This record gives sequence, C-alpha cells and structure tokens, in this order.
Amino acid sequence: MKSENYSENIIKVFKKDGFVLSEPDVLLDSDYIIQRSGENFRKLMLTFDDDTGKSICLRPDLTIASCIKYLKDNSKKTSKIFYSGQAYRRSIGQNDKVINDQLGIEILGSKNKSTDDLKILKTIINSIKKIKIKNASIKVGDVSLFQKLIDSLK
Repeated sequence: MKSENYSENIIKVFKKDGFVLSEPDVLLDSDYIIQRSGENFRKLMLTFDDDTGKSICLRPDLTIASCIKYLKDNSKKTSKIFYSGQAYRRSIGQNDKVINDQLGIEILGSKNKSTDDLKILKTIINSIKKIKIKNASIKVGDVSLFQKLIDSLK
C-alpha cells in the first residue's frame, strides 16, 4: 500500500535525524486530558469507566499521549521523539473516522525552542523530499522561524 510506503520512508528520515520512537499508552486518564485540553475535547473522546469508576479513554491523539508519557517519565532532558500509530476519536461528521492513523515528531523539554523548531521543519522537509511529493505546503505560525529555515536552505 502506498501510504504504508510513505510512512516507512518518513520514519527512516525521522530516525536518521535523531528522533526516537515513543510508544504512548493507548488508555489514558480522561480527566487528566480534559484538565489540560479543555472541556470541548470531551466530545471527541471515546471514554469508559474502569473497575474503580475512574474515567478512562482511548488516546484521542498521539501528540497528547506522547506528551503525557514524557511528563509521566519525569524526564528533565530534551527528548526528540516520533510516534506512529492510531488515535481514536468519536466521529462528529459523516466523513469522520473513529480510527485515525497518525505520524509525527516532537522535541519535548526543549532548551532552545527556535533551534529545535528549525530542526523539526528541516526534518519535515527532508521527509517530503524522501517520499517525493511535488506540491506540498507547510504552514508555520512564526514567520521569523520560517525565514531562518529558508535562509538555512540557501
């Protein structure tokens, strides 16, 4: 399958650029996510109560699950991670899927946000080159960071 090939090639770039696989938990504390992500997030989560009555959910997003794992590990170090797997969200629209494949990278505990953001953008660009997509676009919120990236590629 073409998308699996894309994922495999992107993961190779992630590893080459020093990112390490993070395998976040599938089951998460619903209340913990709501506290940090807001009440609006509740309608997207697939939740149930465990044997003790605690509200548990299937991970709605791998970014959130990876950040929770990092916080649980209580690491004070910078972690360059990638994740690949499935996230589970309640479908709202007709075309929404309950199971969503997700692939991404993060640098957690960063001491130098600009440098690390630039590293992530370079890795994304390298990934796009690896899978040979011609008409890709990247939207960046911080224009000055994007300019640094452009300058570094010259």
